[in-house]
Amino acid sequence: MELSAGTAGPANARGWAAAAGAAILTVLSFSSGDLGLYFFPVALLLWAAAIVPWALRRGIGRAASRAWHVTAALFLALPAALAGSAIVTDKMEIAWFGVVLWVVLPLVLAVLCACGVRAGYAVTAAAGALVMVVSLLDQGFLFAAFWLFGAVYLTIGAAGFAATAGKGRPQPVG
Repeated sequence: MELSAGTAGPANARGWAAAAGAAILTVLSFSSGDLGLYFFPVALLLWAAAIVPWALRRGIGRAASRAWHVTAALFLALPAALAGSAIVTDKMEIAWFGVVLWVVLPLVLAVLCACGVRAGYAVTAAAGALVMVVSLLDQGFLFAAFWLFGAVYLTIGAAGFAATAGKGRPQPVG
């Protein structure tokens, strides 16, 4: 059992501990009232923290990497699809700032992430964190939707940033 500086336990136990923590928080996400809503984003992040390092050690291959980028892009495009459908069906008044924020920006991030651009994942994580903070500061009618979409963006961005090769990092071998 070897411990290295800056670690909390043996290397072979860390993955299991992260998965156990994620499982516990996943169960707590189903708590009654609004409490579970606060556990859900942390559970998502813990699952990503447990899965991404394991997948990187295994080498997920080019096909799985491409599937990840496309799946992430589809999730990132969801707010644009929802806002776009509301605009098309005249269900909401058009404010061009809102169109840029809720339609154009998610589509740009989706394209960047679909192409595997690491900076796109970093901006996605930052945008998700920002949406979560703003939703806490101004808890309106759609608080839960903004909180959960922010959590999904933060998780996709952080996991994608960690899993996508940057300059000087080797590409996954498959």
